[in-house]
Amino acid sequence: MPIQAKLTDDMRVMKGYKWATAGLIVVCAVVFGLSTAGAFSINPYKVEMTLPAGESREGSFTLANPSDTTVNIKVTVEDWSSDQDDGRVIVRGEKPSLNWLKLTPQELELGPQQSKVVNYTVRLPKGTKGERSAMVYFGDVPDTSKGGIAIRSRIGTAVYAIAEGTEIVKGEISRITVARQKPLRIDVAVKSLSNIHIRPKGIIRINNKEGGEPIEILFNDPGFPVLPQQEYKFEARSKKKLGQGEYKLEFDMQFGEEEFHEEMEFTVN
Repeated sequence: MPIQAKLTDDMRVMKGYKWATAGLIVVCAVVFGLSTAGAFSINPYKVEMTLPAGESREGSFTLANPSDTTVNIKVTVEDWSSDQDDGRVIVRGEKPSLNWLKLTPQELELGPQQSKVVNYTVRLPKGTKGERSAMVYFGDVPDTSKGGIAIRSRIGTAVYAIAEGTEIVKGEISRITVARQKPLRIDVAVKSLSNIHIRPKGIIRINNKEGGEPIEILFNDPGFPVLPQQEYKFEARSKKKLGQGEYKLEFDMQFGEEEFHEEMEFTVN
């Protein structure tokens, strides 16, 4: 039975994967936003918390099966923390749990129209600086006993745990480019010098030097994150087209508590 995976929100940062092996097609939806993979859904779509190093927090994910068939789900987790956070070596790859993030149960069966809970415990070790981040995967386990090709889907939900009082928030605008004029697309590369994830927001204004109504484009309205020490290219789009003329672009961005203002001029021939 084919299962469609809905790809939304932060999937562009923590990448989704698709591969085929041994007659099994896997579709992965990685999101930091209500998550659904067709046969089941997850809530909340992301977890963000701040706590003192050495302390713990508990919570839960609710899994719902709106279909008329039973779904078997396996839960795994992968550490996405920056290895620069506190000098530790991070071994990548999926695991049943991490030393700072525990999940129970790790396997469950969802009957038709049924909901169940997966509990999590976050415990930041003493001396933690910056943040720990992980992707928790909820994947269905298809029945391949009858042969043929089965489609497996899974959802990735992000967990961020920030060590209170150790946050460093710094960033910079690497470049701004008018990538396309008709329709309009502005590319903005933002680099994080922080030790926690940041969701930059802003607005782009484009004015024709001869006058007229300015074009305003919201920057990163969905709230995609920039991870620690990462540079990410955002695309700001507008359906409006630019006619011939001289233009001035102004960009205002808020990056955590920092504010940036950039200007540039360009010509449309």
